[in-house]
Amino acid sequence: MASSAASPPRRSRVLRIDQVTDTVGLSKSSIYRLGNLGLFPKPFKIGISAVGWDEAEIEFWIYERKLEAFH
Repeated sequence: MASSAASPPRRSRVLRIDQVTDTVGLSKSSIYRLGNLGLFPKPFKIGISAVGWDEAEIEFWIYERKLEAFH
């Protein structure tokens, strides 16, 4: 996954875990497991004990899965 730290800011929302599970249809544990394996975007800290995901990175991950399904 591309790191957003190296790219210029773009308009995107921060998604919390429940929004991510609703968007991709995976369980929380699957999302964290795939993230630890480098197969899903990693969350970033947005507060003392809160993390979030970049919506654009999640959308790109979905796009990549769709491309893989057609090849």
